[in-house]
Amino acid sequence: MDGFLKSVGGAWSSLTEKYPQLTQLEERVVTLLPRLSPEHVIQLGPKRYRVIRTLGEGGYSTVYLVRELSERTGDLGTAPAEPPGPDLALKQIFLAGPEEEQRAAAEVRLLQSLAHPNIIRLLESTVTDVDTPSGPRRAALLLFPAYQARRPGWGWAPPPLRTVLSIFIQLCAALEAVHAAGLSHRDVKPQNLLMEARPGATPRTVLMDLGSAGPAAVPAHCTAPYRAPELWEVVPGTVLTEKVDVWAAGCVLYCLAYRESPFERATGTTGGSLKLAILNGGCTFPEEPKHLACLQPLIRACLEQDPSRRPSAAEAKLMAQTLLEEAVRDPVGGLEGAGGPLAHLTARASPVAGLEGTGVAGPGAL
Repeated sequence: MDGFLKSVGGAWSSLTEKYPQLTQLEERVVTLLPRLSPEHVIQLGPKRYRVIRTLGEGGYSTVYLVRELSERTGDLGTAPAEPPGPDLALKQIFLAGPEEEQRAAAEVRLLQSLAHPNIIRLLESTVTDVDTPSGPRRAALLLFPAYQARRPGWGWAPPPLRTVLSIFIQLCAALEAVHAAGLSHRDVKPQNLLMEARPGATPRTVLMDLGSAGPAAVPAHCTAPYRAPELWEVVPGTVLTEKVDVWAAGCVLYCLAYRESPFERATGTTGGSLKLAILNGGCTFPEEPKHLACLQPLIRACLEQDPSRRPSAAEAKLMAQTLLEEAVRDPVGGLEGAGGPLAHLTARASPVAGLEGTGVAGPGAL
């Protein structure tokens, strides 16, 4: 039964990632029918948090959307005596052994050292025993702002060009900070981005899950559809760099525009191997939506097979800012063709022509 419920939960998580509006329905059901939802409370220090829903899960960790329970909050179904606290994101990492303990500790240290508006902010952390159906298990608990708990996605219609570019620019800004610390994120994907709504401004994009981050030269395996070709077959003597994150960011940009990663689309069309599609550079573009076709040169630049030909995160950000400025100047024309305003920037090998020594505006420029 537990396996069945987990498979249903995984299918629902996949649907909500593709159609974010479904999360609003889920939250509404949880609010209106609390007695039908089994109570799940997690203790972090002196505070208790009620789990609203699962945001995502991996091999040893789960991220929950939670809400703090006041001391006077009653049992499930009883109205709290005080207004509920803000929604938060709580990451629970089961510590199966020394390797998981070291990885969790490294993630906490990294989050504490990286203060950046586009990297998730750690509020609190602890290591404790948590109750599970099989008994108590040792776990690390990391608490973050929930940032509205919205992941980027299409919803029911293609996104505006400016929204896609804003998300990508902020992702690149976060990667710049990680790379400046001599690290690579190594698991960049849409599921590791959260959005913060800002009235009258573009949403703030926040990069999360730095548990896989490490030295750029150390081999690692990120999520398969976003894995750079040099990570599939690490040849002795190969120099791995932070460009693996740029490849993944290009896949994210493609996914923002076309709903799926470029090589999932390629394998879905031909029925071939994901690994072979990535190693052969089998990336194609659908005809729709036409207003996002101008992103294709930037995507191709990030998906260069040769890492040395890919732009850095800073260069990719500047290329996207060029497109954004063009969109602001001319919101209707000049952006439909794949050979648009980025053609002159992507025609040559990296370093991208004309970008050497150029200052890059930060996320505040948005």
